[in-house]
Amino acid sequence: MNSKNLKKEEIRGTFDYQKISNQNIIAVKWNDNSIVTICSNYAGAEPLHVVKRYSRREKKNIQVMQPHLINICNSNMGGVDRSDQNISLYRISLRGKKWYFPLISHCIDMCVQNAWQLHKKEGGNFDQLNFRRRIAILLLTQNKKEYTFQQGHSSKNSPQMELRYDRLDHIVSPQDKQTRCGYCHQKTTTRCLKCDVGVHVKCFYDFHTQSRS
Repeated sequence: MNSKNLKKEEIRGTFDYQKISNQNIIAVKWNDNSIVTICSNYAGAEPLHVVKRYSRREKKNIQVMQPHLINICNSNMGGVDRSDQNISLYRISLRGKKWYFPLISHCIDMCVQNAWQLHKKEGGNFDQLNFRRRIAILLLTQNKKEYTFQQGHSSKNSPQMELRYDRLDHIVSPQDKQTRCGYCHQKTTTRCLKCDVGVHVKCFYDFHTQSRS
């Protein structure tokens, strides 16, 4: 049954389906507020489920029959939809001449969005925009030949905190003036060139692998 004829059915919840048996694929059309079409190789149309829907004609909630695969889809909605919504807010807007460039940029957007979700799950407080900015800053900083930072008090939210634990190109070097060690907070005459933080040689490994207040 085509969508136009299915829409004419007076009974809400009417559905039709077709199977491709040799490929284990089923396509289902379900008459809800509009025609919902879903294909699946995992679940079928049965068993049917009873769901509540608001009827404008009767001005009350009514019970509607719903195919099994549509019920599964509705029960697990949220993750992909929210991911698409987050990606759409700050999607990579660079355009390339190659047809596959949008696929590559979308994969990068997905990775950033997933990393941001993990950041929030671990107790991070950055919104998505600031999280993307931090990634850009760190990538630019790590690819500079010389590491220079603004002088001032460092905090837990400074870019140095991420650089501190990346285990890449950290070099201890003597310094002219004594400063406080970033790990034990005692005076030291050596520092990490990349982090631009004073640190004892004995504290160098611990400073780059674990935090200490």
